Amino acid sequence: MAAIILNIQKEDEIIMPSYTFVSTANAFALRGAKIIFIDIRPDTLNINENLIESAITKKTKAIVVIHYGGSIGHIGCLSFHSTKNLTSGGEGGAILINDESLIERAEIVREKGTNRASLIKGINVTQHYVPLHLSPAGIKFGKFFGVDTHTSYTSENLVRLPLFFNLNKEDQQNIIYNVHKFVDTYHSVGRALDCDSSRRGFESHQSPKNILRYI
Repeated sequence: MAAIILNIQKEDEIIMPSYTFVSTANAFALRGAKIIFIDIRPDTLNINENLIESAITKKTKAIVVIHYGGSIGHIGCLSFHSTKNLTSGGEGGAILINDESLIERAEIVREKGTNRASLIKGINVTQHYVPLHLSPAGIKFGKFFGVDTHTSYTSENLVRLPLFFNLNKEDQQNIIYNVHKFVDTYHSVGRALDCDSSRRGFESHQSPKNILRYI
C-alpha cells in the first residue's frame, strides 16, 4: 500500500537496508523502482543513518528505514505476521500515515480503488459502482468488447444504499425517495423498450425486486 500511495514509478530510487525481509523490496520493485541498498550498523543491525544522505539523488523517491519499536517518517508499516509478538494469526498488518495529504489516497487504495470510505463516513445516497470500462484505469488498460447495452444503463439507474442505524427522518425520506425514483425509472424505460427475446431474458433476471434485495 505504501508504494501505491506514494505513486512509485519506474526508475524511481528507493533507499533501504539490504538486511530486511524480501517483502520490503518487492513492494517497490514490482512497481519498477530501483532499490538502493545501504549497509547496516553492527550495533543496532538497522540501516546506517550516516550513509543515507550520500545515497540520495534526484531520483530518490523514498527512504525505507527498517527498525523495531515504532515508526518515523510520512508512512509506517507494521507487520502482524504469525511470527510477531502482536499477531493477527496470519498475514495481517497496519499502515500508519503521518501526512494528511496522503490520507485520502490511502483510503482509496485500501478500498480497492474506490471511494467507499467517503460513503461510510456520512449518510448519503450514492450510485452503484461505476462500470470498470468507464473508470480511468479501465480506459487506460482495457476496452469494452461489443455493444454496451445493459452495463452502463443499469449502473446509472441503480441506487446503492449504505446500512446505518439511528437514521434521522430526513435521511430516511431521502433514501425512500431515491428507491421509489429508481423503481419508477426502471419501469418507465422497460415499457419503452422492444420486448425481444434478449430483453425478456434480461428483465427476468434483473427485475427491480431482485435489485432492491441486493441493495
